[in-house]
Amino acid sequence: MIKNRLKAERKEKKLSQEQIAELLFMDQSQYNRREKGLIKISTEEWKKMAKILNVKVEDIFESDDTLFSINTNDREKGKSKNGIKIKIIIPPSDLNELYKKLEELLIILKNKI
Repeated sequence: MIKNRLKAERKEKKLSQEQIAELLFMDQSQYNRREKGLIKISTEEWKKMAKILNVKVEDIFESDDTLFSINTNDREKGKSKNGIKIKIIIPPSDLNELYKKLEELLIILKNKI
């Protein structure tokens, strides 16, 4: 999930990704992957970024997506079977809507039984 609040604050302060990365002792590409949400930002990094941007951590912090992982690989007598791995990434903001739709579907299915 793109860290829009972090990106907006950085741009408001007229700082480039390269400038922030240098202050964090990392390459611009490493910082870019964090801002894009491709790499998790550690608590310590959030604190450092907030200090660099002269804001509170809560002003720029955005949590990572909720990740659901389903692994159908079963083990039988010590042997693994080929299976399917499914990962579904859902932003927390979409979870309530998803729960409501699932509840509606469950009601429909129960009525058909």
